[in-house]
Amino acid sequence: MIRKTVFLLLLAGLVTACGSMVPSNYAGISSSMMRTDEQMKKVSLGMTKEQVIEVMGIYYEALEAREGEFVMGYKVYDYGIYKLYFTNGKLTKWRKEWLPRYYHDSNESSSNSGT
Repeated sequence: MIRKTVFLLLLAGLVTACGSMVPSNYAGISSSMMRTDEQMKKVSLGMTKEQVIEVMGIYYEALEAREGEFVMGYKVYDYGIYKLYFTNGKLTKWRKEWLPRYYHDSNESSSNSGT
């Protein structure tokens, strides 16, 4: 009886701990990442931050901020991130980068193979 009680308590703790690892807005973030490439086609230079958020959604990351400058990022399901650069409230440039933790250039890995 004691073993069964201990097992149930451990199981309940495990389920509770695993449930807290998934953010409550996971479905929204995941859906947003799947649409990022398509939504970026609607973004144009000169847009305000608010206009970009209206097109792209609220799941961005604040990457950098300075006087009159702001950089926000939207992650993509392919391990990329779009970096959008604002100067004085207007979008001045953007680019897509691949996150180095996940992306490895095939030429780079073959040249470092130790041969």
